[in-house]
Amino acid sequence: MAGHRLRTLGIAAVVTIGLLVAADRIALAVGERVAADSLQSSQHLPQRPGVSVAGFPFLTQLATGHFGDVTIDVDDVPVPHSPLRLARLHVRLREVHASRDFGTIHAAAATATATLGYADLSRVLGAHVHYAGDGRVAAHASVGALGVSVGGTASARIEASSGGLRFADSRVQVAGQSSAAVNQALDAIFDHTIPLRGLPFRISLTAVHTTPDGIALTFVGHHLVYRS
Repeated sequence: MAGHRLRTLGIAAVVTIGLLVAADRIALAVGERVAADSLQSSQHLPQRPGVSVAGFPFLTQLATGHFGDVTIDVDDVPVPHSPLRLARLHVRLREVHASRDFGTIHAAAATATATLGYADLSRVLGAHVHYAGDGRVAAHASVGALGVSVGGTASARIEASSGGLRFADSRVQVAGQSSAAVNQALDAIFDHTIPLRGLPFRISLTAVHTTPDGIALTFVGHHLVYRS
């Protein structure tokens, strides 16, 4: 009899724990959706981002308003005052405090990564830009000189500057007869600074890495407040 009672209590405990875990996971899914809606509104995102709240149980975090890491993923993010778009933006918020409705979110710090595609970069620079290896990008162009079309290639390294991207160590190669005008026209392809200011989540560019798939960007932010 006693053994049967213990088994019954054990089954009841397992069922209760399972229901509590299920309730917590449902609350997590609802909370992440509410947080995503709030962030879409406060950051003026073109679509609802994917939001993931780390830590267990979620309901305890919600009750205290203190969360561990919150990760956010959003695609096709427009760069303010620019035709550029970030193909993918991944943000990780640390030491997050939030109101119960996630209408106000505080984060001690943020790190983020994004990808800038070569098609967008080509559109801004007015030339077809591609990966050239060894951390460089290149663009081919034909320039008219003395009634003759002369083809050439310009290449450069991309660096992080204050508030954006800049090109350094520009090199020009001309196929055929060269001239000062041709060299100048090719060199002008990368004579630009591309601003990346006013990005969502108040993050600032810190590093750039050129890859075959695009320009990999790294950002940081500190003492962040988002209000929907």
